[in-house]
Amino acid sequence: MDNFKIQSIYIGENCNEKYCKVLKRGCEYKFYSGNLTEEINLYGDNINICALVGKNGSGKSSLLDILYRLANNFGYLLFRGVVMPG
Repeated sequence: MDNFKIQSIYIGENCNEKYCKVLKRGCEYKFYSGNLTEEINLYGDNINICALVGKNGSGKSSLLDILYRLANNFGYLLFRGVVMPG
């Protein structure tokens, strides 16, 4: 998993407000610009994770928690024109 990188997170239209917080539904938040590798990407930006499987204790919930926290850190609060920590 040395080459594993999260290219972007897409917040779905039906995302529960409890999870999307200040992130906009239907928006994609990119972490990198350009290509991540020199290999040809045959799948484009339409890659979706449909299942996350593994043995008990292998880190499935931890990975999802990290993704959730990472997406949440991109949020901010705008109060009277001033950006506040979110």
